[in-house]
Amino acid sequence: MENLFNKQQRRQLELIKFLYQNQEWLSFKQIQKVIDCSSPIIKEDLNHFNNKFSEFLKIHITSNGALACFEPNISFEHLFAHYMSEATPFRLLEYIFYYPRQTIEELAEVLYTSSSTIYRMIQTIKSELEKNYAISITTNPVTLIGNEVKIRNFYAEFFNFSALVTEWPFFHLERNIINQFISVPMNLINSQYSFAQKRQIAILVTVNITRIQQGNFVSDKLIFPDRHHLYQALIKNKHFAKTLADYEERFDLTLDERTIMQIFYNYLHVGVALSYEELQNEERFANSYQSLQKLTQDLSKDFDLTLEQSDLLILSLHNAARMQGYTLGYYPLLIDMKSRFKNSAAAIYPIFFKQVEQYLVRYLEVSGIEPQKRLINYLVYVLYTHWPSLFNNFIQKTSKPKLLILSKYDFFHEHLIRDIIEVHFGNMVQIVSYKSKELNHNDLENVDADIIITNFTVDKIKNKKVICYHNFPSLTVMENIQKAILQYRYNIYNDLDLF
Repeated sequence: MENLFNKQQRRQLELIKFLYQNQEWLSFKQIQKVIDCSSPIIKEDLNHFNNKFSEFLKIHITSNGALACFEPNISFEHLFAHYMSEATPFRLLEYIFYYPRQTIEELAEVLYTSSSTIYRMIQTIKSELEKNYAISITTNPVTLIGNEVKIRNFYAEFFNFSALVTEWPFFHLERNIINQFISVPMNLINSQYSFAQKRQIAILVTVNITRIQQGNFVSDKLIFPDRHHLYQALIKNKHFAKTLADYEERFDLTLDERTIMQIFYNYLHVGVALSYEELQNEERFANSYQSLQKLTQDLSKDFDLTLEQSDLLILSLHNAARMQGYTLGYYPLLIDMKSRFKNSAAAIYPIFFKQVEQYLVRYLEVSGIEPQKRLINYLVYVLYTHWPSLFNNFIQKTSKPKLLILSKYDFFHEHLIRDIIEVHFGNMVQIVSYKSKELNHNDLENVDADIIITNFTVDKIKNKKVICYHNFPSLTVMENIQKAILQYRYNIYNDLDLF
């Protein structure tokens, strides 16, 4: 959906993304290799950033280049969301969520632009929606059309991205009311969820309620018939029954069985298992359950990984394979974080990652599910995050870099620095000693060490990282040691590999 930004906004987003990834001195020639424009335009954009984002960004600009310093509390998504709030096409999409079936003339007045501009904008929006979400937009009235599940999914992704995690993106339904409303139903469906999952559920439910208020329903056939017992359990809950009339008034809806099921349909459709026991015992899940059991057992055996408790992992993989389009993260609006997570996973342990991808593709094919790239990325994320102590297993199997400490003072100083390194990096490195009574550059070239830290200047050595400290390792020195360890262990040579 980046094409909804104008040319200048796209260029500035590409530039600020590059600066965020490379917070070091950059010449204009380096920047121009990524941003195809002249130095004067780059300087103009940099000055614009300094003025616009002065609260969390300071860019030092000279005649030859620039250095960007971001405050460490800022995520890159925040910058995209800021631009999104100013881009008229996104403002149009937000407006018709609340007020559907507007005329082009009415939108032109609301958005302070011309009818012809609105019409051209709608054509661009139409192209992007059809390409990314398989839905479309009509004119006079201006409204989204297509599969209701996909329309709801688009708007859920839209509002999930448009506000900070600590903020609420809607103005028409209060956050605390939605949180109270979803608490009892979600405990019936899944009692274990974090603040992040609760926010996502709240966004999905708010979008669903709004679409229902406007007379838009998903097909009732999507909801598995056996789930209707949950409604009976819900209305028998004293707290929910007591507040039901209040919710009906606030939502301007009759919260009967059909409406409740429509509001929570994301978690009640045919493919979803509500518990490991259900997945394990119901015949309709037998093929998936057996395939995932084999997948996890084979990975554990192939790579000698511990997997003491696989229940949650298997349940989560099963549901994730069938929640595409029903929950957030599969079709991200602007930044595909699951794809970036996949890139990080591939860099950390490439052999394991390759096998995981192959096994997941095979599982989806056996399950009759198309192994789309985005779905694979999402399943990779689920497997890596739900496999207990997986990263600890990786650490034990990855060789440690050898680190040599040298001091121009004496070996007592070396021992002090060794103690500091051990406290900070523990078992991440293997500290080695220099035994010889002589030292020259040739000796250092041949020493059995991958990282050398010294308090004197040493010329660069091929295939070794040399880091200079003074009396004590500074924060910068410690960061350079950490970076050198990562570069050795995971072949990560710049932040782009993990961004």
